Amino acid sequence: MSNDIPSSRSSATSSRSCKALRNRVKCQQIEHDGAVDDDDNTEEGPPRPLPKSDYKSMYKWWNDEYRLAAVCAVGAIVLGIIFKHYDRQPIPQLMNGDLDFDVIIVAMFTCVRVAMSGIVETSISQSAWIWVSEARQRRTNDSRARLEDFKIYDEASRGLWGSLYLLWRLRGRHLACIGALIVILVHGLEASSQQLYRYEGQPRQIPALNVSTKAAVYSGILSVDVKNLDLECSGVNCTWPIVPTLAVCGECNPLDIRTICTDKSQTCRYSLPRGTSVEISRNAPTTERFKTSASEGIMHRMNSTTQTYISVFDVLWVMKSKRETKSIAQECALWFCMKSFNFTITESQLKQKLTMSWNTTRFELGNSAHGDEYVFVDIPAKDMNVAPESRYSISKKALAALRRFVDPLVETTYEKQYTIINFSSDWAEGIYNAREKLPEWIGRFSISLTNEVRLHGDIRDKDRHRYTGRAYEMVQVIMVDWLWMLFPTGLIIISIYYLLHTIIRGARDGISVWKSDSLPMLFCRIDASILAKVGDGMDVPNGLDVAVGNVNVCLLREDDGDWVFKPIESEESSSSSSSSEFDSD
Repeated sequence: MSNDIPSSRSSATSSRSCKALRNRVKCQQIEHDGAVDDDDNTEEGPPRPLPKSDYKSMYKWWNDEYRLAAVCAVGAIVLGIIFKHYDRQPIPQLMNGDLDFDVIIVAMFTCVRVAMSGIVETSISQSAWIWVSEARQRRTNDSRARLEDFKIYDEASRGLWGSLYLLWRLRGRHLACIGALIVILVHGLEASSQQLYRYEGQPRQIPALNVSTKAAVYSGILSVDVKNLDLECSGVNCTWPIVPTLAVCGECNPLDIRTICTDKSQTCRYSLPRGTSVEISRNAPTTERFKTSASEGIMHRMNSTTQTYISVFDVLWVMKSKRETKSIAQECALWFCMKSFNFTITESQLKQKLTMSWNTTRFELGNSAHGDEYVFVDIPAKDMNVAPESRYSISKKALAALRRFVDPLVETTYEKQYTIINFSSDWAEGIYNAREKLPEWIGRFSISLTNEVRLHGDIRDKDRHRYTGRAYEMVQVIMVDWLWMLFPTGLIIISIYYLLHTIIRGARDGISVWKSDSLPMLFCRIDASILAKVGDGMDVPNGLDVAVGNVNVCLLREDDGDWVFKPIESEESSSSSSSSEFDSD
């Protein structure tokens, strides 16, 4: 008997507690629905059926945010790759120096910031609907949602002050506070990009050519006759097996000229496919113009990965008179190659016959055995008599130094009108004089450089290092502080987590994905008891905040399918209601 009495009291107490808990989040049911056009005499249509819960379709509402998350992730990865590539490297000259490295980084950070802001702002807007929903309040037993919270959430999704206010309103005890914190921290994203890397001056060795190599270039451009190297022969007659050697090859090929004459400017423009051009007035007396310019090449591609080019340049000559126009247009190229020769000396006369040339190279990164260099590969060893252990290559530094020296020399101009002649340099005069025999001129140029390679390759006087020096220059180097990379990376990870959590919470509570759309608010009904408190609140500053801002509400869907804002009973009324029920029991 004594055991039954406590059991009945316990069950009664539990039942009353559950009723009190339900009453606390129970919305007041009032006959008037609060609509401004409500008319009790108006017949209403049949109730709209409630939509079925479809989680897959609900997730599809977030396709734009998924794309923004992908932009954030890709942006962070690209930034990491860029900084990894250029860390401790000189500042790159992008687009021939027209595009700054800083612009690229700021643009990348801006894309990440905009995408991240889009994710967080949308998630905060959706969190407002979740916050006031009856499903969330019943599930969490948390009825703190007030009507003014919509305004707070909206301001939090738009800027710094609203985010601070939301943090104060929720006291950091809700997931929306993470979104507000991200909005605050995102404002410092561009500032953190300035801390992520810095420029620091460091000495860098300047690649330089030997004086003999410079002389070979000058001789190749200016000389009218370049001799092949002599060989030593102790007797009158000597023969050698086929001898392979590193060499320089060159050729010139004709190009088509495009001529455009305009009546407006009264000039004719003569241009080549890669942009080299000269202009001559249509009414001018006999005029002669000559121009050479470095080019990316058409028949010879400067950026080829299978041939190691020293220089590729266009040669354009136009002479225009009233009776006729003459022109020459060719593309000339110099590149490193391998050649094999058959040498014989008969009666003290050297005979040299080229047996084969080979051009195929491949770039190889440096290791313990060699530095960065371009290596000749797939050499026909038998035909060129190449020893199996031989390695023919050009160092990257040597090629860079040679290109750096030759490039300015092939940028030349020449102009003649009446008896006035103007050369841009001595090298312009040398190339101009050879304009009608460019294949022969480029042949002499390549022979001069080949002689230099054969004379001053790796096999040189061992004492030369005694007098060898190095030149340095101060260059700005990019120094990356990788710890600062944690800031944008962390923000991206937290933003994506916040997005996914918002999606899951909304799907769990059956909240429609309205996000920041203002139209759903127009079609949500407001309970009449709330409307009755408005008065003239819409006609005075902050009147609505004072009149109804502190009203605790919940958003629920009625049986007819309408969404309605209903007031929630206060803590005191809930307590009195539960006590009265207890007394009645």
